[in-house]
Amino acid sequence: MRLLVDARIVGADRAITVVEVRDDGDGIAPEHLPHVFERFYRVDPGRSRDGGGSSGLGLAIVEAIVTAHGGTLDVTSAPRRGTTVRVTSPVDSSPRPVGPLSGSRPVPGDRGPSA
Repeated sequence: MRLLVDARIVGADRAITVVEVRDDGDGIAPEHLPHVFERFYRVDPGRSRDGGGSSGLGLAIVEAIVTAHGGTLDVTSAPRRGTTVRVTSPVDSSPRPVGPLSGSRPVPGDRGPSA
């Protein structure tokens, strides 16, 4: 199997970053594509952690990170033709507070700005 990674900055104002990861592997069947961003979802349920397979968290984590930075994530695939994962993000993509992690919290042992 071959894996290709492509990264580029696009747009008239060059404000969008696009990263694509493509393979020419087995691909993902169409009925699985709507679920690949769900936590713990595995296309092949026989691939358990005990057998060295995935946990089904990777794309869910990537989607959360990309979304927090104002970007989008999509997957296209066809059986026996491979899969492409595309991340599109603003060049200036400071993270946005989301969910229970938003807001500032004191760091244990930190006494704040001092001399």
